[in-house]
Amino acid sequence: MTKDKLAGNEAAAKITAEGVSADLAADISVVEELGPGSNRVDVHEGDTPADIAARVQRLERVPYESPSAEAYHAQKHKKDLEGLSELRADDAVTRFAEATRLTLTDGAVYKAEPSTKKEATAVIIRRSFPTVDGESKLLEAILYVDPDGQVVLATFGEKKAK
Repeated sequence: MTKDKLAGNEAAAKITAEGVSADLAADISVVEELGPGSNRVDVHEGDTPADIAARVQRLERVPYESPSAEAYHAQKHKKDLEGLSELRADDAVTRFAEATRLTLTDGAVYKAEPSTKKEATAVIIRRSFPTVDGESKLLEAILYVDPDGQVVLATFGEKKAK
């Protein structure tokens, strides 16, 4: 057995259902402390995708569909946020929320157009973050705004859209 395989097996043996449940519960608690945020903007007949995107950028916090989904995404994209010098929080969930907020409010709209996947406006907002090694990392938020104004944060992390 290789050294890497052995290390992986040892790490896997330390993971328990109770430990995973406790970690998830702790992360959900942090999400709940962040508050509900807002997942709605005004949409009017005749609005352009750019109009809708501008309203999305005024939202301070767009939550995921549930606290557990937000906790999951924070852990899933934790590595995307490593080394970002601008973020102050230590825990993954708060760092994720902070980076998402900064991207939404200070980022640039990369794309705003009718979605090809559903009846909604697709909005992609990108922001470059300085890293501790003097480089930068580009992060993006992909959101969908339904005709009734409901905003869905589909994903956030390193750039994916073309």
